[in-house]
Amino acid sequence: MASKTTQSANDVLNYMARNAPPSWDGATFLYASLHTGAVGLGGDQTTNEVAYTGYGRIALARNNITGEFTVASGGSASNQNLLQFGNATAGAFPITATHVAIGENPSGAGTVIATGALVSNTVLNLNSNPQFPIGNLIWQEQ
Repeated sequence: MASKTTQSANDVLNYMARNAPPSWDGATFLYASLHTGAVGLGGDQTTNEVAYTGYGRIALARNNITGEFTVASGGSASNQNLLQFGNATAGAFPITATHVAIGENPSGAGTVIATGALVSNTVLNLNSNPQFPIGNLIWQEQ
């Protein structure tokens, strides 16, 4: 996962060049979401987001002690806990998830901080429980 939306890229550049913190600066949590297509440069957290009964974004703690990601090394960090989306109890199946995003809001539109294609598409059906095992959600910046 290495792509940014235009908003996220501007946020990072303004933070580095102008010391203008982004809207998510200081947030205790960020939120992982699944998508049926690319978020794109102008997208937000709702762009192509999957929808089924039981789905919700995963809260990702941002701290040095119990945070969801390992300490960055070599330009990447990975999840150090199992990340599990809600069980699919109803919806228009099958749903094919192709992308993942990390954004600022637990629901609704918000800035996508990072996004990328899944290594393998995930097909969701009734009683599917999509997840990222430990080490499988890699956040990489180069």
